[in-house]
Amino acid sequence: MLITKETTSWRILVVDDEPDNLRLAGDLLEYLGAAVQRAKDGQQALEMADSFKPNLILLDLAMPGLDGWELQRRWRARPEFDLVPIVALTALVMQPDVDKIHAQGFDAYVAKPFRITAMIDELKACIDRFTKRKVPGHSTQTVQERTQ
Repeated sequence: MLITKETTSWRILVVDDEPDNLRLAGDLLEYLGAAVQRAKDGQQALEMADSFKPNLILLDLAMPGLDGWELQRRWRARPEFDLVPIVALTALVMQPDVDKIHAQGFDAYVAKPFRITAMIDELKACIDRFTKRKVPGHSTQTVQERTQ
């Protein structure tokens, strides 16, 4: 499904083990018109992603058990997630942490505690950058062209 900066095009999987963060992010995104599924841990997120088929994932990094780092690695190893931006939701915002987030291949990050407008602005900017980048394995085709 084509994702745009218009929130009504978003099918977003929000993953966070902290119930307040999960509820706040999910409720806000639903209020803005996004279709939202919430997962409280990594295992639940893996299961939900296969059936829900998100076009955007907002992922807490520091969770017990299957954490956000490992979830992102698993999803990026699967071709069906090549066209899904994965955004880290984290309190790790020192420069070495941000560098690690980008090096791991996350498409963006949102700092916790998040400000509502800053989170939405970052998600829209991420989607804009993501849709303009080249599809893995294709030298000229952009993500946006591939999903149209």
